[in-house]
Amino acid sequence: MRGIQKPLALITGILLTAAMAVCQPVDITKEPSHKKTMLDAVMYHLLTKHYAPKPIDNNYSQAVWDNFLHYLDSNHILFLQSDLNKLGTHRHSIDEQLKTGSSAFFDAVMEIYASRITEVQRLYPEILSSGMQLEKKESFTPGSRLQPFPSGTEERKDAWRKMLKYDFLKKYIAAKQAKGKNSTAINTLPASLEASIKTSIRHQYDAGFSQQLSARAITEKFYQYVNIIAMEMDPHTNFMLPDIDRAPPGIDGKPYFSAGFTLSEQGGEHYITEIIPGSFAEQSGQELVNHRIISIRDSTGKMTTVSGKTSLEVAHLLSGKKGSSLNMIIANNSLEEKEVSIAREEMKYNSYRMRSAILERNGKKTGYIYFPFFYGNFAFKNDIGVESDLLRELAKLNGLEAEALIIDLRGNPGGSTSEAERMLGDLMGAGDVSILKGKNSEQVLGNPVNTEPRFKGPLTIMLDESSASASEILSAAVQDHGRGILIGTASSFGKGTAQTTIGIVKKENDKAVIQYGTLKLTEKKFYRINGISTQFKGVTPDIVIQQRMSNNSIREIDYPTALPADTLKVENYTPGKRNFNYELVVKQARERISNNPALQLIAENMQQLEKLQAAPWELTIQGFESKTNAIAQLEANIRKAREPDPGKLLQVESSLPPWINPDTLLPFEHLQYQHWLNQLKKDIYLAEALSVTEDMMNQSNKQLP
Repeated sequence: MRGIQKPLALITGILLTAAMAVCQPVDITKEPSHKKTMLDAVMYHLLTKHYAPKPIDNNYSQAVWDNFLHYLDSNHILFLQSDLNKLGTHRHSIDEQLKTGSSAFFDAVMEIYASRITEVQRLYPEILSSGMQLEKKESFTPGSRLQPFPSGTEERKDAWRKMLKYDFLKKYIAAKQAKGKNSTAINTLPASLEASIKTSIRHQYDAGFSQQLSARAITEKFYQYVNIIAMEMDPHTNFMLPDIDRAPPGIDGKPYFSAGFTLSEQGGEHYITEIIPGSFAEQSGQELVNHRIISIRDSTGKMTTVSGKTSLEVAHLLSGKKGSSLNMIIANNSLEEKEVSIAREEMKYNSYRMRSAILERNGKKTGYIYFPFFYGNFAFKNDIGVESDLLRELAKLNGLEAEALIIDLRGNPGGSTSEAERMLGDLMGAGDVSILKGKNSEQVLGNPVNTEPRFKGPLTIMLDESSASASEILSAAVQDHGRGILIGTASSFGKGTAQTTIGIVKKENDKAVIQYGTLKLTEKKFYRINGISTQFKGVTPDIVIQQRMSNNSIREIDYPTALPADTLKVENYTPGKRNFNYELVVKQARERISNNPALQLIAENMQQLEKLQAAPWELTIQGFESKTNAIAQLEANIRKAREPDPGKLLQVESSLPPWINPDTLLPFEHLQYQHWLNQLKKDIYLAEALSVTEDMMNQSNKQLP
């Protein structure tokens, strides 16, 4: 855990991951014995089946103690130092508790937590009404583990004042900038605006705290406690709720109806980030982007506040019956609220499907393929799989006389590794592609001798620091076989482990009567065919175009509990022989990149942005606004540098993907696809990948030195 969370990409009613669910979680407040049952079962699997189980000792106990308290109080504004002293008796005894199925630490924490929640529910309204000392010069760093817990109630009150002041200044500066765009800028703090901001903050915390002590919330916190215990083995071993509401609308393949916009979640608030081209949301002509959703009218007609709700809970609120209208209250950065109504329309869970295009330059055609993850039957319970879609796309690209191929794995977190193996057969033919090692087993994975490649032209793989798991298996195999070239960030994510999903159930007469949850357990590791593991370090591309794509991205190496990298001893491995002048192609690319002013500008601004974002926030209007503007300027510089000159747009052509039936096409789908093609034209990283591919085409089959 360690405070690292990865954001989820959510399209209204569509979650771009597949987390299936089966039933409601148990209520531990009514049946405390469930806690021991879950702890015993999870610990049994961790200790007997995990690939490299850590000793359950004082170090393990200390880590669980630290991480659970940080999970409950990440800003250190809830617990007092005296609470930690009281809980200190558990610091080195959780390991013994886990061996007996005891939840003593969790129970002790929750007893104190309930008391402190009640106290702060009275505290923040008092601070908001009495003033936050806006003129006082001080600083604040959200979520810092280095900040000590308050020594007493007065110090806690001051910590709350600083956090509320931070929230206030953030909203005030956003409102000031929004007003500045539309009318006379705010030079002083109007009383009406101050009151509106404080009311907004009050509602935000009211919504967040109102359910913290409910039976459901306490049960969820116990699940998170068990999850923290599991993640101390490694970051990909997780314990999850069996909650049917966690399954997003449409994942079962049935029609569902929602609104055509995308959402993002920031600090418990939900914002509209993008309108789907051609959707009813766009046709309504209403200004929606960058608006915060305050409440949504549910199926009973009640306006339900969404602050503090999960992205999936909001997705269900946005979905409704065919022909119904979505009614919600939204607010812009100026805190101006309005109620909007948008007709719901049929949505399809097909945003995960593979897409392709033709890039044409200098008389040569290059195929381009993109898919967001390696989907397969494991997620969708049908015959759809990424490898079968690849075959369709390759057939189409071959028919369009594509001479080379670019596969874009940027941001691809992986998925079905068996799909990746079959795809490698389509791209390379027969041969070994990876090694899968368990505690007591080792298996070489590959494609049979009669496998024929479906595409034989030059191949370029694009990857970045978010390309993980199956993406790394495919990339590494292409590199080890000399089948093509990899281009991207300094390294891929570094997930070289394989997980097994285990249902934690209570059985009576061999029949499951209670579904406690699901344990995703790391049981194996992947290795390249040269014996090197992709775990921890990831895959290093042949050509590094940028150190990383985002300052906010994380890699396996950022998780303290990540399993280490290691190497297997393999025999009879010979690196694949390339049919082009590899050294020359790489040399030419590196020269272009080093002489590309846009890429240099991006790197410089990202370095400055990283340093600025890590610095504490000055809690004065002038200081806060100065840092806000500096961050915005650096982000604008990066966006501008990533926009090519109009005369350097790529020539991109395509038809609809072969899996789309034009007769059943929804109104917005074609426009959405064209929007995607237009974005490709402006992709400067794709432009460099195309140049590399063209260099390979020019060098292919030439006499090598």
